[in-house]
Amino acid sequence: MQVYFGTPYFLSLLIMKKVTFEEYISNYQIVSVNNVDLINECGLSCFYNDFESHGTCFVMVFNYGGYIELTFEANFYLILGSFQYIDKDWKNIVRHLYDWCDGEYFEGVDRIDQIIADTDELLNDLKEVK
Repeated sequence: MQVYFGTPYFLSLLIMKKVTFEEYISNYQIVSVNNVDLINECGLSCFYNDFESHGTCFVMVFNYGGYIELTFEANFYLILGSFQYIDKDWKNIVRHLYDWCDGEYFEGVDRIDQIIADTDELLNDLKEVK
C-alpha cells in the first residue's frame, strides 16, 4: 500500500480506524532524497543538511503518517516539535513518532470518524422527517 500525503488517498486515511503500533511500523517505504518527484509526492520538503558529506540520504516514510531521516553517518534522525532523537537503530526512536501520531494525528482521525457518524445520523433523521 502506497500512501502519499499529497494525494487523495491520504484523505481516505481520515475515515479509517486507528492503527496499532505493529501495523504502523510494518508499513513504510524508503525514499532517496534524490528522488525529488517521490519526495514531493510524499509532501516532504525539509531535511537535515549541514555540509556536503553530512545530512540526510534517505527518508523512511511511514505510510500512516510521519517520517524518520537516515543520515550519511548511518544515524536515524527524528524531529518532533522541539525534540530531536538520534539513534543507530530506527526501532529505538520510532515509538516517539508513533506516540506523537497517537496524540496528534490519530485523535484527529477519531474526531473525524465521530463527526461523520453524527452527520450520517442527522441526514437519516432528515430523511425520516420528509
